[in-house]
Amino acid sequence: ISSLMQEWIRDEARKEGDITFLKYTTKSTDKDGKEIETLKGYYVVLFQGVNDNTYALKDVRHILVSYAGGTTDDNGATTYSDEEKNAAKEKAEAILKDWEAGAKTEDSFAELAKEKTTDPGSKDNGGLYEAISPGQMVTPFEDWCYDDARKAGDTGIVQTDYGYHVMYFSGDNETNYRDYMVKKALLEETTNDWQT
Repeated sequence: ISSLMQEWIRDEARKEGDITFLKYTTKSTDKDGKEIETLKGYYVVLFQGVNDNTYALKDVRHILVSYAGGTTDDNGATTYSDEEKNAAKEKAEAILKDWEAGAKTEDSFAELAKEKTTDPGSKDNGGLYEAISPGQMVTPFEDWCYDDARKAGDTGIVQTDYGYHVMYFSGDNETNYRDYMVKKALLEETTNDWQT
């Protein structure tokens, strides 16, 4: 964000609900050496609060039931009929029902994921994705994981462009988002230094 906004936001007196109107200008010099101020625009800024990003990342297991069939167009995009989507949904519901009829544990879910999922990225580890960070997964999947009411052991079915996901919420990861972002930035810096 602009330095003009940063200065206003970082004021220690700033509190939730504060609002301001900021005039954005730039300064330059004309051919005679005279300073010219040019209006670039205005900002209306509402301060909503501070977020230190210390919320926990999420651990989840899933069983992906991909859509089968489909029609691929000349651009390589595949679309699925309602019947194909409904078939995937019914299969996902049957998988969840099978799990519920059994031991109903995370271990039993992991074994079922190894057997049933069509996701090659998580098949071998029982459908597990650990430390899911915001923006990492497709929106419906991530929204389910980050639902404020979510608690360890919750299950559900989520539809995405990939198919239907039978979900098992393992719980909050011990890594928080701020620490994850700091580590990521340091690793990127180290990698860039190495490449240079």
